[in-house]
Amino acid sequence: MYTLTFSDEQAEIVVKALDLFSRLFEGQFEEIGRLFGARFLTGTASYFDFLSAAVYMKRELLPELGATSYYGITSKDIPEDARVAYDILQVIDKALAEASGKKAREIFPVAACNLPTIKVVEK
Repeated sequence: MYTLTFSDEQAEIVVKALDLFSRLFEGQFEEIGRLFGARFLTGTASYFDFLSAAVYMKRELLPELGATSYYGITSKDIPEDARVAYDILQVIDKALAEASGKKAREIFPVAACNLPTIKVVEK
């Protein structure tokens, strides 16, 4: 059992990292391009070049998927680690929403293990 304390900004970064991790296992390689999007405006490679490379990687790593298809988070074809990451991000995302007074999404557990717990500490 571990306890971590994050600032809001740190928690948002953890959510983004967990989201990217789970999406890559789903076959959503184009998400890497969204992560580095601003760099394509100043670099020598275009976003189209990146998408071509992402489609190639996807074809090599997940040949059963088409260029525009991907697995859902509940698919038996993705590793359990991806589902655990998704559950953790749901819990953190909900806590962030509630702490800021926003309407939180319902959590739908997808991993075989229990959801983590989170305690929001007053600032």
